[in-house]
Amino acid sequence: MPLQPIAPPRFVLLLMVLAASLVVGAGLAYGLNLARPVFMTAHSLRKATGLDVLGAVSRATRDRDRMATRARRMGYALAASTLLGLFTISIIFAQQASHAMRLAFHLE
Repeated sequence: MPLQPIAPPRFVLLLMVLAASLVVGAGLAYGLNLARPVFMTAHSLRKATGLDVLGAVSRATRDRDRMATRARRMGYALAASTLLGLFTISIIFAQQASHAMRLAFHLE
């Protein structure tokens, strides 16, 4: 039976999985933005296409639309907080489980 761990440290592994998931998510968002670009100003549209812009439609939002946008943002913030919370909990449990295993097998 080996006395040293043969797997990568759990903290490093979990950190790598978190970083990889964030990179994949950001890459997916960027790819979707490239596939369907959105122009926020007439100037940016003219700059991207090289054509004159004859007019622009302003955005009028209703109260319920603003509330829906706020709810989506709160949902995103909740999801991001949950992700970081679960990551923190998994680190704590991984360290405790590792310590318990070492005690159970008399490796300390």
